[in-house]
Amino acid sequence: MQWLFWVGLIVGSAVGYWFVTRKPKPKFLLQMEYWVYLPGDQMPPQDEVMTWLVQAPAAISGREAILFSDVRLHIALVLRAKNAYLFRPDLVSPAVDATGEQLALLEQAKSFARVRFLSEEPVPDTRYLKFLPQVARAIATLGDGTLIYDPIGERLLSPGELVSGDGGPNVRWVPEATGGHVATLGLKKRGVSEIQTEPISADERWIVSEIVGQVARAAWDSGELPSSTTVGAFEDQFRVDFEVNGANVAMARIHRMQGV
Repeated sequence: MQWLFWVGLIVGSAVGYWFVTRKPKPKFLLQMEYWVYLPGDQMPPQDEVMTWLVQAPAAISGREAILFSDVRLHIALVLRAKNAYLFRPDLVSPAVDATGEQLALLEQAKSFARVRFLSEEPVPDTRYLKFLPQVARAIATLGDGTLIYDPIGERLLSPGELVSGDGGPNVRWVPEATGGHVATLGLKKRGVSEIQTEPISADERWIVSEIVGQVARAAWDSGELPSSTTVGAFEDQFRVDFEVNGANVAMARIHRMQGV
């Protein structure tokens, strides 16, 4: 029966090796969020916000309004007196480039309304993509707020910039000691991994940004990021391969396709 011992040992070793070396599937996370900076220390009443949303031209329909009762929606008031550092997002997030006028508005704000939609499971539709920007607009309009921060896309906006909904993923160049890399901000709103390239030289910045931008827009529209895709840019064809790491970031390798 010695052969049974060896079979068991081999099988056990193989199973153990599989558990040790396998890569866990990244946890799904969809997060969309806006901070609506307000000059006062109170939010507009929810019933007034709802009335504004259903009456304002091109705001929301009854289909989106149902999300007001969704447990994944969270609206809260954050006071400056207790969280002063959150009123300088340009210092917290390096990608935020605040103008002098925006800094003045941040200085005047006494609170902000945090509007967030968070899901750890895939969602069946994209109603929230229209709903959340309009909720932020309603609170800003009724609360005399003129500045909104998008912490997922790391950008400051005026309420008017959300009339047509969220602008989609933000593609940015991140400089490093030698060269830099291109990364996305905002794909998390679709439950998709953010993209980051391997280090590249500075003179590749624009073509790589164009490639990543096309891939990011396609992922935003479809809600999926394939493991590999092809992109045409600057009269050339490129293959982009992705490997999602433990931080749920899709590391991109870009290859020029020869003879295409």
